[in-house]
Amino acid sequence: MNCFPPQLSWLVRILYDVLLTAKRTDTREVNAICVDLVFAFFLCPALVTPEPYGICDAPISHISSFNLMQIAQILQVLAMSRWETHDPRQSDLYSHFDKEVMSSVVDGILEGGGTEMPPPASCLNSPLSTLIRSSCLIPEARLHSFVAFLNTVLTELLDDDMMRKDLESVIGRLKSSHLSPVPSTSSAISTPNTTKKNLLGRVKNNRCVMFLSVQLLC
Repeated sequence: MNCFPPQLSWLVRILYDVLLTAKRTDTREVNAICVDLVFAFFLCPALVTPEPYGICDAPISHISSFNLMQIAQILQVLAMSRWETHDPRQSDLYSHFDKEVMSSVVDGILEGGGTEMPPPASCLNSPLSTLIRSSCLIPEARLHSFVAFLNTVLTELLDDDMMRKDLESVIGRLKSSHLSPVPSTSSAISTPNTTKKNLLGRVKNNRCVMFLSVQLLC
């Protein structure tokens, strides 16, 4: 399970342990919940609609979409076959597949086969403290506006301010070759002066806002 997101693996294991510790459901139901979480909410949606997840850039036809839905349904049934019986009328179909292959996917996650380390115990009280984003999707016009705003904030910070040095480092990573020419005024998203002033005031009063902005560009 080296390709499975470590954070999601950790979350599934924590959910599994919490449900078992609560002793409100048996092991069979807990495993079924974990399988449903991994397949119904993560793997199968990416299989049925691969375009939004960046898996492929080719348009998916209606026929292909229907076929992908059928494949996703088969994978879900195979994954749940250890804890739930499938429709007897489809026994001939599922007899061609190994029932343990899909179930072993969740087994590998629960056994902690990866090399990831859980978040420190001191950070568990803060849900946002362990959320780190290495990239984000943003329209280029909004990116231009955001960079312009950061440059405006940069002029308001003192030269010896540590936040200024961090912000200069982040802005410096955005080389001109990475961005298209600045869009025209009609197509660009303009920000009213009052809004800029309000945002600047918020940055001065609360540096956390600035820190989150920097993290989005890191």
